[in-house]
Amino acid sequence: MNTFIDGTAIAGAGAGVNELIALAATSEIAPTRQRGKYVAILIFTIALFCPSVLWAQLISSDGGWCYIGAFCGAWNAFGLLITTLFSPTQGQFHRTE
Repeated sequence: MNTFIDGTAIAGAGAGVNELIALAATSEIAPTRQRGKYVAILIFTIALFCPSVLWAQLISSDGGWCYIGAFCGAWNAFGLLITTLFSPTQGQFHRTE
């Protein structure tokens, strides 16, 4: 049990650092006038995963444990699609010479 608790603490710290890095990167990439909107959208997408244990319990109790992976895969595919379609730097390559 101690190993589980230690692993959970390390994973939580990693997730927190990852969120802070994502917020900092979004603030750097977004145009100055739209920074608030971009950061709000990012926080909204992260907030959906806060009750992840509750979602996992609801999915596994009604549908079976194998659907949890399918749900996560579908959510990641949706995020990739949205990023691909609406990325502001799509098709642009910046060179510094």
